[in-house]
Amino acid sequence: MAGFPTLPKAWFVLGPSKKFGKEPTGFKLYNKKFVIFRTEDGKLNAMRANCPHMGVNLACGGKVKGNRIVCPLHGWEFDRDGSCAKIPSTNVIPEFAHIPSFPVEERHGVAYIWNGPKADYPLPFFPDEAPEDFEGAKPYEVHQTTSWFGPVVNAFDIQHFIYSHNRIPIKDSEYDLSQKNVARVKHFYKLVGKYWFEELLRKVFGQIVELEATIWGGNVIITKSTLGKFTNYMISYCTPVEGRKARTDLVLYRKKSNNPIGWLVNKIMLPIQAKLCQKIFQDESDELFEAIIRDDRLHPENDVMVSKYLNWFKNCHA
Repeated sequence: MAGFPTLPKAWFVLGPSKKFGKEPTGFKLYNKKFVIFRTEDGKLNAMRANCPHMGVNLACGGKVKGNRIVCPLHGWEFDRDGSCAKIPSTNVIPEFAHIPSFPVEERHGVAYIWNGPKADYPLPFFPDEAPEDFEGAKPYEVHQTTSWFGPVVNAFDIQHFIYSHNRIPIKDSEYDLSQKNVARVKHFYKLVGKYWFEELLRKVFGQIVELEATIWGGNVIITKSTLGKFTNYMISYCTPVEGRKARTDLVLYRKKSNNPIGWLVNKIMLPIQAKLCQKIFQDESDELFEAIIRDDRLHPENDVMVSKYLNWFKNCHA
């Protein structure tokens, strides 16, 4: 769709932190190849994968030497910022001897990359919450055959919540599209649901749901769903894969507990909540199969919030 970038400047999930060690690892983000590696000081680094000399992929045979990565073909050494620090048998370093580097972050055992030389904003988290107060699950993948921004649009699609999720609005939604990189929406529903675990939740915690969604850059969805005394914390990262295929990485969180029983409950509940959310999100993604979102095909009454969100996103990436 016109106005939507194929690969936005945004944060994306690299994978579990333990996946990345001193051995260089390849990573692909749409049509861009990266090499991910840890230097001797333990810091995670990300660069474009190909050496500027003859294009060798540093993820295939490259080595980490101290705080540098070394090309396997001619031994050119590159610092973490991508600048060439040494070429064997010469002191002449050409101007082209530089590899673009990218910001990376690690949080709760998950590694992230920013698609660009400098992040426009820090790695997002739940509003008014501190990351150190939470523990997180490993990322769970959901796959889509549609535009990568389809799942984000659903956060503003009232009719979708009613028809697909069996959630009945009890009052008007609230939304804020006044900031460039951040969009916010809050929904208030009565939970009817269509899954057995939703019926269980309704019986235990009641049926009134308050859903807060904060969207950063159009691809990161931070959701806090409150049902009585039960709260579900989840961050979704929408990633273009190729063509009209996309992937969403779900990371579930629970607040830390200071007692052994609470700690054990978190260890048990986190993977369970993650799998259930993966099920809901995958079913929702399957409903988006080959969906095409166009401004000129939106309903003038039912899709008002969708239209406003699409305009916000176009301005965000203008």
